[in-house]
Amino acid sequence: MLLVGLCLGVGALLVLSSIVFVRRALVYSSNRTLIAVVVWQLVSVVALLVWSSNTARPDLVELPGWIALGFVAFAVPLAVGALLDGKWSVPPRPGLKIVTIALLALTLTGSVGAVAAAIVPSLSRTTVAGKQVPITAETLQNGYSMAVHIPPTTSGFSARDANLWVPPGYILHPDVRRPVVETMMGQPGDASLGATLNALHALGSNALQNAPFVLVVDQLGGRNLNPPCRDTVAGRVTTYLSVDVPRWIRANLPVPDTRTYWTVAGYSHGGDCAEFLEATFPSIWSNMISVSGPDRPGTPHVAYAIAHYFGGSQAAFDASLTATALRAHGHYKDTVATFATGALDTKYGPGVIEVASLADEAGWHVSTIIVPNSDHIGVTLNEGLKFGYHKLLTTGRFPTEGATPPRYLCSSQATPSTCGGYQSATLAGSIALIDQGLVIAFFVIQLLLRLRSNPKPE
Repeated sequence: MLLVGLCLGVGALLVLSSIVFVRRALVYSSNRTLIAVVVWQLVSVVALLVWSSNTARPDLVELPGWIALGFVAFAVPLAVGALLDGKWSVPPRPGLKIVTIALLALTLTGSVGAVAAAIVPSLSRTTVAGKQVPITAETLQNGYSMAVHIPPTTSGFSARDANLWVPPGYILHPDVRRPVVETMMGQPGDASLGATLNALHALGSNALQNAPFVLVVDQLGGRNLNPPCRDTVAGRVTTYLSVDVPRWIRANLPVPDTRTYWTVAGYSHGGDCAEFLEATFPSIWSNMISVSGPDRPGTPHVAYAIAHYFGGSQAAFDASLTATALRAHGHYKDTVATFATGALDTKYGPGVIEVASLADEAGWHVSTIIVPNSDHIGVTLNEGLKFGYHKLLTTGRFPTEGATPPRYLCSSQATPSTCGGYQSATLAGSIALIDQGLVIAFFVIQLLLRLRSNPKPE
């Protein structure tokens, strides 16, 4: 609304300046006005082209921004020319110069505001989790990754730093809030974004632009540690993932606090985490992706897990199973889940299918992929994540909050630099054409004045 108001204000001043210009042209030579119009518009064209070629995000965003710069290109020189011609060419009249100076001041003030409102969004900084995200052609195309520390305030779990990926769509439109995916990788392993980004890149540029924030967290505490994804003597992992991490997300990421925007995902050990968390805390997450997630913590060393992490109690171990949580909860509402396993994965594959079947019976909207000619690692991980993200992207499970500003003259697939180039070229061309029209009109008026002042002899 601010930009629209400034456009209307500058437009009104443009009309007033044009009236003064026409009046000068009808009565006086107005050479300074003509020079001011031509010089200012040449400067405007050069400035516009320099700006669009040196700004990573030059998109004017919406039609009012484009119009605002067009108004400024004409309102300012007409007002300046009116002042110059009024000062030097017009016989003194009471109040005339005061009115002209006031008109110039209003025009310059409105013009500065219109320019600022039009281009500031393209120059604004994007800050996520207290860190400034660089706005470059690279980040606008591929997003930006950063390490973040998530304090284990409630759990006390000694987790390593997480890694956050900021999607390029958010860098382009930082006013639009986006969903988030909390992800855990396998054991042994690290909180790496590599597999997720490979999957998103494989889905194409449109998937990257519409992707959510991806936060890969550490549920192990060390590369070679293997605590169950539960609260045990090895650490309160469940509390860390369901309390500390969501609290950090709410405090640091522009994500609505609505379960529709939240997804939990994981691979192998992390897949067991994702299944258990979704089954146990459906009020936090609405979507789940599990790739090769075992059906029991500690698989394939279940006996060791029972002895070392559950005090030797089979009952305590059974109570920690995802299957137990699914049966205890009853029917779920509006939970969407994707499961993936390799066709050759005889160690973990049967457990994936079993949990997927139980989840389907409990009311989850389940989609399952069995990757041919693949076992637990490699292709299964890549294809499983790609399947999960494709499913959630194409079924509207990754919504955004806030209207994305329309991009004038640009398709949804155009890069910011391409879009900015289209807009700048169009605006520069329009300025040049209208400038020529003003010059022609000026000389026509001057010719008519000369003919009028030099009548033919009788």
